Amino acid sequence: MKTRRRWTRRLTLTGFYKRLSYLVRHGWQALDDEGGYIRLKPPGGKRFCHCPVTALCASKTGTGRSFRVYDWASAAKVLGLPRQNARTIVWAADCNSRFSLNVRQTLKKALKIS
Repeated sequence: MKTRRRWTRRLTLTGFYKRLSYLVRHGWQALDDEGGYIRLKPPGGKRFCHCPVTALCASKTGTGRSFRVYDWASAAKVLGLPRQNARTIVWAADCNSRFSLNVRQTLKKALKIS
């Protein structure tokens, strides 16, 4: 008996940014704190505890599964986001490096952070 390979849809960076914008429009709050970290808080949540990748996964538009901030690789795999893209997003959300400046600016724009 042949086994079927399950086809999973890949999430592009453009699609990722659109979904992040959707989260902010529907009650999620974004914060760029003094340490340089971009974190998100769900509606009704008490603290900013999600990086952009884990926040999208925890939302109802994602999978609804919750991951810890440092478990972004597993969250990206569940979302269908390529690992290299997820790494770039997480790096930009956690660091003010000149290498990730464009991605960080796009994240801030999508999350409506000034």
